[in-house]
Amino acid sequence: MIKEKTMRLRITQLFHRLNAQRGDVSFILFLLFFQLLFIFQGLDFADEGNYATMYQQIFSSPEQLQYMFMYWLQAIIGGIWLKLFPSLGLLGIRIVGVFITTTTLTIVYINLKKYVKTSNLRIGVIIATLILLTKLPLELYYNNLSVLFWVASSLLIFKGLKEDKLLLIFISGLIVGLNIFIRLPNILGGVIVFSVFYYGWSTDNKFKKQIYQATIFVMGFITAVLIVGFSMNLIGHLKIYLESINIAFNIGSSQEDTHNMARMSKQLINMLIKSLSYASIFLFTSLLYAIISQIHLEKIKFYPNERLFLFIFVFIMAMMSLTGKFTWVQLVFFVIGISFLANIYILINRNSSPELKLLSFLGLILLIVFPYGSASGLLVPGKYALWLSLPLGIEVIQNFSDLSISFSSYTSQSEKLTLSKSRLRIIPRLFIYISLLTGLIFAFSSPYFDRSSRLQLRYSIDHVHLKGILTTKERARAVQELLNASSDYVKPGDYVLAYGDIPMYHYLTKTKPYFRNPWPGLYTSEMLLDAIHNSLREIDGLPVVILQKVNTLDSNWPENADKSFSDTKSGKKWNNCMLDFIEGNSYKIVWENSAFAIMKSDIKDHKYNQK
Repeated sequence: MIKEKTMRLRITQLFHRLNAQRGDVSFILFLLFFQLLFIFQGLDFADEGNYATMYQQIFSSPEQLQYMFMYWLQAIIGGIWLKLFPSLGLLGIRIVGVFITTTTLTIVYINLKKYVKTSNLRIGVIIATLILLTKLPLELYYNNLSVLFWVASSLLIFKGLKEDKLLLIFISGLIVGLNIFIRLPNILGGVIVFSVFYYGWSTDNKFKKQIYQATIFVMGFITAVLIVGFSMNLIGHLKIYLESINIAFNIGSSQEDTHNMARMSKQLINMLIKSLSYASIFLFTSLLYAIISQIHLEKIKFYPNERLFLFIFVFIMAMMSLTGKFTWVQLVFFVIGISFLANIYILINRNSSPELKLLSFLGLILLIVFPYGSASGLLVPGKYALWLSLPLGIEVIQNFSDLSISFSSYTSQSEKLTLSKSRLRIIPRLFIYISLLTGLIFAFSSPYFDRSSRLQLRYSIDHVHLKGILTTKERARAVQELLNASSDYVKPGDYVLAYGDIPMYHYLTKTKPYFRNPWPGLYTSEMLLDAIHNSLREIDGLPVVILQKVNTLDSNWPENADKSFSDTKSGKKWNNCMLDFIEGNSYKIVWENSAFAIMKSDIKDHKYNQK
């Protein structure tokens, strides 16, 4: 009899686990297909073209991608993908980008299930996914790939410390070492090693053991660097990579470039302060409503209806989002600020377990350190850094205990007001509803760097690499005209100078970047001058020049076409050395439309002028 009951219990538990697993799989598949809905619309000639060209030519013309070698591992992974699925074109690069993000959220979901309630975890993952669909590239690129490696290394060291498994700690260090070859600032991921000492302190582990675990992590890191260095040398990429690192350091020290280290540090601090201010305003407003409703309940037996307040507040936020009064930038700051404060609460809360504190510690490292090295600060990499801190943050605000507030009044020396849990639930509800609704609005508004309504993005371009990609009628026509005209002037394998923010041209025409960089608009003045001199000295003949007559960055071009060529780079005047190159080599316009121009020089045998 006892055996039968035990068997029935085991069978029941098995069915519960199977149902839970089925629900988890369905949830992850839902997010996968939801992301796929967004990959068909929008054509970006800047960032997307840069990555696509890099993947296309990393094995065939690596020397012409010198500037991009600071993202070497990203290029290798993307290059292998294009080798395996060349017919998928740009759409295929976006598909693998979606799979990268889905892999990240799956890893987070599986590892946080023991520490975050399933409903809160799903809400956190959904909001994080929505935010990544807002004004960001969807294809495989260094931010989504970097954060996958970062999250994986964080959760591996978490599990390694919790279960005392040195192999997991070693692999965590190995992944951090690999990550620096995806994006050079990822070297800061080495600070994950401090989680060893934090966990050791919170669990009273012996310091000798902590040193040993940290050493294992560092050994993994060094092993990865040695393996990659050996592999680079084997395929002839090491010299080019070292040259790109030199370029990266020059950029970091340049006062002109937006990647100047001092400028980035100041910007990151300012954005973090702004995020905390948005979070503070939200918390103050929510608490004020909770206090008013509690006072009304105790004194007058009436309080403002919560559902009505929620509806009005969320409706106002939705209208502000639709009319541009509340922007996606403010949404990002708002979510980051709440996540930051909630995870700080976990760290200082005595009731939090050492494991939960370690997860929160790792989440804060990701949130604070990962954005460093980006010119956009928290705006872009900050979105990717929410994977750990956001679900944990929602768990915190969903489980606020009763809050007691003491204050003085005219009628008595002091009064004590206790905000019950039922009153405090307004905080998580407001946060979740605002984040979900505005996130949906921004995700559906317009894709990355194709700033037109999605209702207008329904026109295709007749090109093998652009199958399944839809854009506006005007952009499709302008690009189609350029590609048709290009066949008269360039052929695959030719050196072409695509100036200044149109690297997509190289991918679509299979042409080599003349300046060892498919995106010369990224160069500082000094770097551009060096690039001109080096190319004139090393490459025989002058290239065909493709010029942009529009601002291709964050716009709805070609509607913003400029009538003159004196203002072709993002609203800025021509770089003088580039102007000298065009005029000094007698370039003439041989074709043009509303967005682009093709220029050629009649000079046949150019001799490099050392001066």
